[in-house]
Amino acid sequence: MDFYWTKNIELVDEISKIYKSGGLTLVLGAGVSKGCGLPSWPELVKDLHTEVCRKNYNTADGLYGSFENPKGWGGLQTARNGLEAKTLNNLPLPIQSRFCKSKLGKNYTKTLQKTLYKNNFTISKTVDSIIKLQSLKAICTYNYDDIIETSGKKGQFRSIPKSEISYKSGIPVYHVHGMLPSDISKRPKGDIIFSEDEYHELYLNFGHWSNIIQLSLFIESEIVLFIGLSFDDPNLRRLLDGAKSAKKGLKLYNICKLPFERYLNHSTKTPLDPNEVEVSVYDQVYKNIGVENIWVDEYDPDISILLEAFVAKDSIESYTDSTRKNLKEKLKAIGITTEICHLHGCNDRCVKGSQFCILHTLGDKDRYMPFAPMPKTSKDICSVKGCDKITSGVSNTCRYH
Repeated sequence: MDFYWTKNIELVDEISKIYKSGGLTLVLGAGVSKGCGLPSWPELVKDLHTEVCRKNYNTADGLYGSFENPKGWGGLQTARNGLEAKTLNNLPLPIQSRFCKSKLGKNYTKTLQKTLYKNNFTISKTVDSIIKLQSLKAICTYNYDDIIETSGKKGQFRSIPKSEISYKSGIPVYHVHGMLPSDISKRPKGDIIFSEDEYHELYLNFGHWSNIIQLSLFIESEIVLFIGLSFDDPNLRRLLDGAKSAKKGLKLYNICKLPFERYLNHSTKTPLDPNEVEVSVYDQVYKNIGVENIWVDEYDPDISILLEAFVAKDSIESYTDSTRKNLKEKLKAIGITTEICHLHGCNDRCVKGSQFCILHTLGDKDRYMPFAPMPKTSKDICSVKGCDKITSGVSNTCRYH
């Protein structure tokens, strides 16, 4: 399915220009940190409960077995902990985290910090691409970790976990839910928003610095790009509704993974294609809060391809070249058939699921692109007088003409 290729290229061209002028803000969610190997919220809550058991019952270190296989008299408490964990799993995550907080007491934030960095983490392709963006207006992150700051060059980013902290240089990274430094010898900073009561406090206090920062960034940035968010947070949705009411023409984009694999053979599409319907529903759901989706096949490496195109001298050439290279590897992995390419005069074999060979599928031969219509460079402008839109690569005109 190729419905988003031309749109993506137009957005890459638009966002690249805004980035280079210093008007682009990134908003990062849990997906960015998870890609580096850090735990998701459910995983973090589960590990935090294990720490609760270790602290309060001294039975989580394996001496008396595991939740599933308790051992000896001490195993009674271990078994009880297992039942407690099963009960917690049936409750919403904010309630689970509140339970753990109440059990840990004054050790709560420090334990949360140690649990977050319990395992080694790596720098993902997405984070590596983010730190190459040296002309950003700002980064707003809902993550507690400082991976962005510690991965960038010294002084490139400045952590801002609370309203009192100011900065004179570097790209500001606003930790609107607080920050837990990866150097666990350092104390947590800012208001940690993790358990239910902490979320309630944030929701009830519209004047909280975190809410003010988010709202101002949504309104004042020329473009805001969301990466790794689910948009389930009701406070975020409330702020987006507020921003939409405060300023018309907001440009808020979200990188979103297609919930299906695209077709190679276009003849399989029907007017009632459930995939088309599913995407249109998601588009409308996000549009209702003022956000437009940028659809990708996979988060890795597609996010990196997008971000690195913003930095390139010719953003469209960077995006299309990298996309073709990535698709070419995927098509090679799919394999070929004994059937000859249906394009007249070509004797190469077809890709499985397609009527064309790899090169014609990707437009590397005579720019014929049944699967991935896209221009070569930013010079492929619509031929209609007065129009500066990008062509699809298979026509001299843009999709509007």
